Formats: sequence, structure tokens, C-alpha cells
Amino acid sequence: MKLKASNVAFALRHPRDASLVVLYGKWGILLDRVAHLAGASRGTTRDVYNRISEDSPIERHVAKALQEAGGGYRAEVRIRDAYCLYTLCRLVRPKTVVETGVATGVSSAFILKALDENALGTLYSIDLPRYQTEPSSHGPDSSLSSEPGGPTIPLGKEPGFVVPTELRKRWKLALGPSQGLLPKLVDQLGEIDIFFHDSAHSYETMTFEFETIWPKIRGGGLLLSHDVDLNSAFPDFAARVQKAPVFLRGAGSGGIRK
Repeated sequence: MKLKASNVAFALRHPRDASLVVLYGKWGILLDRVAHLAGASRGTTRDVYNRISEDSPIERHVAKALQEAGGGYRAEVRIRDAYCLYTLCRLVRPKTVVETGVATGVSSAFILKALDENALGTLYSIDLPRYQTEPSSHGPDSSLSSEPGGPTIPLGKEPGFVVPTELRKRWKLALGPSQGLLPKLVDQLGEIDIFFHDSAHSYETMTFEFETIWPKIRGGGLLLSHDVDLNSAFPDFAARVQKAPVFLRGAGSGGIRK
């Protein structure tokens, strides 16, 4: 096996995780935390990741769709997060996944890819679309930037436009604010296996969504959130429910296992 010099150098700075880093780079530490969150073994988690990583068809599809729309593509941030979601869904094998915040649909596409490979489960998404009013003048990554109102959708596109047609059979999308739609959805569903927050990242919105969804998450299920470092809503909630949060550094996300 040919080892990357950058991986070895990173491992020397992180001796506790040296074996993981040498083999998988910074992804090694991230995968270890994903395994811990899912209650799975390191080996199982790496096997799942290895089957889809390295320029996978779903990643190429998403990248092409975003490029053609002029929406930009923040591979270092969004794709790491998406691969974590994919891996968690493959490991947990959820019947019911709830997501708030769709925008271009990068995360939705990877969740749906996992459900399709599991041959099990439905993704229920809520999105309050924010459309660009004019073509971006701030570079190709601007439409995916993290901001209080959430990412925007390129001109002429609809929420989740990057999701492949063949994966949409397991997807139910509702448009509107989560404050109005999430309580109604929760009332309609039975137990929820995985919840993923990626709508407006204000303290108030995040707290509302966490508190609304938590009673319906099954034992062993997951509450996941993107951009957990923008405010203290995620660690504050974890402290209230007396659960240890897992921070997926490098992906910008965190999770709590119920």
C-alpha cells in the first residue's frame, strides 16, 4: 500500500489516531466518530465508506448538476457531511428519516442513495426555499455558504434539483417553514430513526426543531445537525437531554444517539 506523505505527517501530529489517519487521512478520525455515533465497529464503518468513496457515481452526479446550474460545489465541506449521512444511514438502516433544509439537495441525495441501497426507508424533507435573485458575483461557492437564512438555490432550479430521478421514489418533500410543518409531520409519523437539521441555523430554529423531534426519535435513533459550531443550540440541547454529543469535525456536523 502506498501511503500519502500528508497522511503520515498528520498522523504524527495526532498519535492517538495514527493508524486510522495513515490509512484514511483525516477521514480516519471522522469515520471513527461516525462508528461511535452509530454504535458500529470501526471495520464495518470503513467498509461502508470504502464502497462509495473515491469519486463515486452519486458524487459525480451531484457535482455535475451543481456545476451546470452555476451553483458551486464545496467538496471539502458538503461532501464530507454527505458521506457521513450516507454511512450513518447504511449502518442504522432507518425506516424513517426526517430532514429540515434541502436547498440544492446534496444531503438529500446521499441519504436517498443509502436508503435505496438498503432497500428500506423513506426520507421526509421540509424546506423553505431561498432563491438567488440574480446570478452570483461572489464566486462558485457562494450559493452554498452557511448563513443565518440557509443556502440559496440557483436561478431556474427547484429545491433538491441535484437528487437523481431514480432515487426520488423514497422521498416526500414538503415546502414551508419547519415551525409550521415539522409538528404536523411528527404527529403523522410513528417512531423516527434519524433526524437531520439543516434549515436556518439560528439558535431559536435549531432548538425548536430539536425539542419537537426528540420525543419521537426511537431509542438508539440519531439526532443529527449541520453547522453545530455556529451557536450553542446543539450542545445546550445535548446537555438538557443528558446525552453526550459527538462532533464530526471536518464535516461541520454533530449528532446525539438517543
